[in-house]
Amino acid sequence: MKNLRSKKIAAFTLARNEPIFLRVWCNYYGRFFPHEDIFILNNSSDDGSIEEIKKLFQQDLIDIGQHTV
Repeated sequence: MKNLRSKKIAAFTLARNEPIFLRVWCNYYGRFFPHEDIFILNNSSDDGSIEEIKKLFQQDLIDIGQHTV
């Protein structure tokens, strides 16, 4: 039988300037996932929300930059 612990899952979100949403999202998913399995894709936030989340939750952030089409 395959070891179920070998299967990994993670939580991801994409955010840009979301000071309230990010805090709520991190609090909610932090109940179900260890912090190393929670990722925020940062779309060039410039309102300080990302820095606040880094301080409060020590989250891993992936900066995708701002892209225009």
